[in-house]
Amino acid sequence: MAKSTRKDHQTRSKSKSSSKTSSKTRSRGRSTTRRQEATPEATPEEEHKRDSVSDDSSSNSENEDEGPKRKRKRNTRATIVESLRNKKKRKGDGQRVNDLDAFKSAARLFSCTWSPYIDWSRALNTGLDRDEIIEAGCRNVAHKDPERSQVLKLYDKLVEVVPDAVDLLREVLENEALDELVTAMSLAASQSISNDVRELKSRILVWAKQFLHIDNYDPPISDDDKAGRGWHHPQIARLLCTPIKLPEFERDPKKFCARVHENSIRINHESFPACFYDDGGKKASEHKDFVCEHLLLSEILAKVWVDIFLGHANSAAFSETPNERFTVLKKGKAYRYGINQVTYRTIAYASVLMRHSLSASSDWRNDDGAVIKRDAFDAVIALFEDPELTQPDWNADLLSTWNRTIGWMLPNSDEITGLVSNDDHDSSLHMIRSLIRSKQAQMSRQSDDVSNGSSTGNITTTAP
Repeated sequence: MAKSTRKDHQTRSKSKSSSKTSSKTRSRGRSTTRRQEATPEATPEEEHKRDSVSDDSSSNSENEDEGPKRKRKRNTRATIVESLRNKKKRKGDGQRVNDLDAFKSAARLFSCTWSPYIDWSRALNTGLDRDEIIEAGCRNVAHKDPERSQVLKLYDKLVEVVPDAVDLLREVLENEALDELVTAMSLAASQSISNDVRELKSRILVWAKQFLHIDNYDPPISDDDKAGRGWHHPQIARLLCTPIKLPEFERDPKKFCARVHENSIRINHESFPACFYDDGGKKASEHKDFVCEHLLLSEILAKVWVDIFLGHANSAAFSETPNERFTVLKKGKAYRYGINQVTYRTIAYASVLMRHSLSASSDWRNDDGAVIKRDAFDAVIALFEDPELTQPDWNADLLSTWNRTIGWMLPNSDEITGLVSNDDHDSSLHMIRSLIRSKQAQMSRQSDDVSNGSSTGNITTTAP
């Protein structure tokens, strides 16, 4: 009997201690959420439990039995921080694009329309610094022009296409999750570029044969063979040779390629390759004064652009009849993101991916010999932004030619359905969209209530 009493006392003490700990956790729930969520060891289950404790902290003791119901009824759409930190998707997340998806989609968009080498940490920190949102003293901020102006321009474009971007970024900062957002955006952009590279890997060989006016490669090249391309193959090397050196190349292609490998002949990212030229660099090979003749107007570059932005079906049709119009399938990045014109940045993106596809490099993030890909991209951009290289008339003619040749395939203003900001809350489409989402959420909650009620035995029966 005495042992039993002592055991009961110990059990009550443990229960009281557990109650104090639970009470202490509840009281801390709101004030330490930021610090707790930033803890890397926190699992998705712990995050969900912490959220539930925070929700229950305001409930009365007589309503404790209704606590589980309230947990089931809370909004099933994950916040941007939850999306960043919870690997498992919460029920209902798939019904509409969540906030994190909007940022990732924007990263994919700007990777091909702005630059494949965006430092999102610098872009976000610089924009937030200008808006006086981020804490003073942040190191990764662009302070000097022209970089600062360019970074802020990119940040402003991001804010335009992601709904409620500033409020969401403020939430991310409050929860110390900016690095996680940067990682998610960078990964999304990298995967998008890798997909473009993968699609071009075999197609570029077909278009290169057409451009070189040959029936077969000698030696043969398989679609999966990257090591045998570039300066390892004399016919592919012809496309990568800069025009002013073409006469020397054509005298002895194998010897020329060997000298490139030895670095006794230097062809780097500042040397525009023959495949950039509409005539294969023939005119530009005659004299240095002709370096801009037919530059960035090659048919193979146009095919790469169409393939990237309008999809393979359209690029195949364009490849067969480049001078004739055909029925355009409304697919690809152009229709997904509402890209309705050819810009020098999209041309630069296509050019660096074409250059990579022809090279022996196995990964677009790795450089091939003396060609530094990021600098190769910047070299094309410099033709339009560097005062020492800009030729306004030439630039205008180039873009006019591109848009005259390809622009008719792109979506017009009525066909843009991509990533856009929906600021007009009074528009009919916005109201209908909101109404449907509300109905879907209500149906989802009702379904959860029925499911949870039957599984927990809330349905009672009367004994006979």
